[in-house]
Amino acid sequence: MCSKIYVFTLIAVLTVQIASGDWSGRIVGGVPMSIKTIPYQVSLQVLSGHKTYHFCGGSIISNKFIITACHCTDNLKTQNLKILVGTSFNNRGGEKINALKIIRHQNYSRESLDYDIAVIELADRLKLSNSIQAIALPKANESFADNSMCLVSGWGDTQLPSAFRFQRNALRAVEVPIVNQEKCNNDYKMLGGITPRMMCAGYDFGGFDACAGDSGGPLACIGQNKTPKLCGIVSWGYECAAPHFTGVYTRVQVLLDWIKEKTGI
Repeated sequence: MCSKIYVFTLIAVLTVQIASGDWSGRIVGGVPMSIKTIPYQVSLQVLSGHKTYHFCGGSIISNKFIITACHCTDNLKTQNLKILVGTSFNNRGGEKINALKIIRHQNYSRESLDYDIAVIELADRLKLSNSIQAIALPKANESFADNSMCLVSGWGDTQLPSAFRFQRNALRAVEVPIVNQEKCNNDYKMLGGITPRMMCAGYDFGGFDACAGDSGGPLACIGQNKTPKLCGIVSWGYECAAPHFTGVYTRVQVLLDWIKEKTGI
């Protein structure tokens, strides 16, 4: 997850992580999670030499399209991008699919991370299974109340010492509550606040959050028909799991028209 104070560009992340060999981080305060529980989760992988490495998350929204954060696609060439699906681990199992096209929101701002959304069209259609499934999008008029619980998942940093990263490449998830929009805007006032294309989720006391490497991944909330809906996309925040600074997500619900225009969904 990115910060307005220190935004990790893709090139910077790749340089640091390839040099250190550490692509292992995960959700802060979460627990290991099977891909069969969250089969819409994918790992965005960059091709470096003959290997690919996880750098961001994403969500399956159909057998042809992935949704992620636009900042994950900065300086990224389509031919260097692979989508790993159907596995709880970012370094083994599953299937790697080529990307055909990256569609970035035309109003995306690198400075504010407003409109932080992109769609990836896959070169081949996914074969859906119990570990590869699309997550539904929310309806425009669907209600998600403050303090209702949502699930954020990914392979991002846990902020734990390396000695405690006993499952270094395992998918993790944590439940976090939706934060009142006005409160979150006030909390982030010193950083310019948040826009209507953003939403916040987390605990005011901190301790549970997405982090670097989770960017682009899903915030899934239970919709009116009791099924998970893609309410948010991991976007940015001040540090990770810091008190009084909850995670900031791209608000999917207000961008449905753009998603439909680009994907037909």
